[in-house]
Amino acid sequence: MDIATGDQVALEHPAEDEAAVAVGRFQFRQAAFDWAVDRIGQSLEQAGSVVIDEVGPLELRGDGFAPLLDRLARDYPGIQRVLLVRTGLIDAVADRFCSGAATVFDPARNL
Repeated sequence: MDIATGDQVALEHPAEDEAAVAVGRFQFRQAAFDWAVDRIGQSLEQAGSVVIDEVGPLELRGDGFAPLLDRLARDYPGIQRVLLVRTGLIDAVADRFCSGAATVFDPARNL
């Protein structure tokens, strides 16, 4: 969801002829990631923070939001990043994406 406009794009269940990204038994729409990365990218000059729910195996292998997270670390180190992460992946995500201004949030542990 783009919280500035309320626009939403479905992430799961790609159509048969649509590019998909597989993570385990789940199929995600590549177009949804492209849309989200584009929307976030357009707002970076004005952003004070970015929240991503969730960063996981897909990003650790370089897909999903990984290009955006790399861009944030490289070009916008002052933007606060809040990343929701599963407990078992906290260290790997922190090592890969959390240099500078980042908060890793594990809902199961932090709520």
